[in-house]
Amino acid sequence: MLTLFGVVTVIFFLFNVLPGDPAQMMLGQNEDSQQLALVKHKYGFDKPIMTQYAYYLNDLSPVSFHSKNVEDYTFWNGAKYNGVVLFSIGKTSLAIKAPYLRESFTKQGKQVTQVLKETLPNTF
Repeated sequence: MLTLFGVVTVIFFLFNVLPGDPAQMMLGQNEDSQQLALVKHKYGFDKPIMTQYAYYLNDLSPVSFHSKNVEDYTFWNGAKYNGVVLFSIGKTSLAIKAPYLRESFTKQGKQVTQVLKETLPNTF
């Protein structure tokens, strides 16, 4: 578990601390200062690096804290992600997220285990 935490930490800091602005990379060469500010605000690149790291860990964790404000967070959009709220305090909820992998296969009507059984023999 410690190794996984280390790998996640290294990946985060590789993409967020090294020279280069992630917002500029997302926009490409045709950005202006207003678009850049909007992207930084939307994805939280304007927040301190440790706050960004906390959000990153929260997004990776199957148990995480999320705001109930629908405009701020896509977790509550049932079309994209599913989860179960354990409890709420004010506008913040502790939730268990359903695996994102499962979401892509439920639309096909197949369980993840069924897909693995079908595709795994072909990989060897």
